[in-house]
Amino acid sequence: MRSSITVLVAGAAFALLTACSGQPAAPQVATLDTGSATAGAPASATTADADAGRPQLRLDSSPEEKQAYWDAYDSCLRTNGHAVLNGRTGHSGPVGGPGSPPALDMNDDSPQSKKAEAACKGKLPLQPPQLSPRTNPKFNDQFHDMVKCMTTQGAHVHVAPDTSVDPDGLTWRIDDGSSDTYDNLDKLADQCQLQAFSK
Repeated sequence: MRSSITVLVAGAAFALLTACSGQPAAPQVATLDTGSATAGAPASATTADADAGRPQLRLDSSPEEKQAYWDAYDSCLRTNGHAVLNGRTGHSGPVGGPGSPPALDMNDDSPQSKKAEAACKGKLPLQPPQLSPRTNPKFNDQFHDMVKCMTTQGAHVHVAPDTSVDPDGLTWRIDDGSSDTYDNLDKLADQCQLQAFSK
């Protein structure tokens, strides 16, 4: 069992790391799933087709595994000319340490950045299906359980709407006036997420 998982992970990592080195795929236009289907195809089939080949994260994906997928996606975006943060005022975001590339400017909507996003869409990691209101009928209750787990562990957070991906999406935010930081709470959030969404 362990060797088959190792082979699977190694194969996925190799595919991700080498995918940007070849010819770029034909650009695809990213759209939001409105629930309507293309002529004759059910909406779920259209969504599945758009997501085919993208790396699928699991609830129990290790931080290293998640980082490898995101690094491959970021590398592809850079290779395809996506804009990066270059110290301009008004732009915030993580900045790389010494020797690391500048952070991508994910707020840039220039034609070049949109073209890079379309070319790399196949490398954008899919979140675990349990974390989507579209695929998990218990999402709302489980998300509230996750945030309750965080608050019982001392985090000062609350549930907030997040419609950036799904109209019924949720996220957690740090309470105003709290000294908590996202960096400090990420590990707790991962633990509580696994606990709440594994039910």
